[in-house]
Amino acid sequence: MKMFRVLIAAFVLLLVLPEAEAQRGGRSAPKRPNSSASRTKSKKKTQSDFTERLWYGAGGTLGFSGNNAFNVFTIGVLPQVGYKFNDWLSAGPRLGAVYTGVKGETDRGVRDRVNLWNFTGSGFARARIAVFYIQPEFGIESRNDFFTDGFGRIATDQDFEPATARENEEVLNIGVGYNGSFGGLGSDIGIFYNLFDDVNSVTSPISLRVSLTFNY
Repeated sequence: MKMFRVLIAAFVLLLVLPEAEAQRGGRSAPKRPNSSASRTKSKKKTQSDFTERLWYGAGGTLGFSGNNAFNVFTIGVLPQVGYKFNDWLSAGPRLGAVYTGVKGETDRGVRDRVNLWNFTGSGFARARIAVFYIQPEFGIESRNDFFTDGFGRIATDQDFEPATARENEEVLNIGVGYNGSFGGLGSDIGIFYNLFDDVNSVTSPISLRVSLTFNY
């Protein structure tokens, strides 16, 4: 019986002493945070902040033209993504792919088809001033062209296939434009000039761009 009382007393002391020690030392020590959960939460917040700073743009081209010798159909898409460093400065990549289909009479007296692909890839920086912007960009254009003979017909090579050639060149465009949106869906229009324009090139150094933007 005496041993039982000693065991009860020891059990009570084990319960009481830690509480008394905590009260004497002031507030209890804070719980150790779950480092794994904290890192996960921090990573999600960083990803969210990064995503919120992104804006998106997409332009396109669609055209049809023709003459007595051949018809030309063109379709393409030119997307871009910008990262907003602050309220006025952003930067990012711009890509493009344009398909051109040419169908008409060749210099061999028969009709044929030419499939051409043009690609662009560049990096841009954009400075916003109220609803206007200035945008320089540097990149590479890969153009695929076809040839015509003296009568305006599609020229063919020694294998009797439509003659084509691909040319890659660096471009440095500088442009000004308008975008009145502040977040959400908006429209973007700009005019650009290629400072690296080759005097021997038949391509115009001036281009007009119309596109849609989101979260700009």
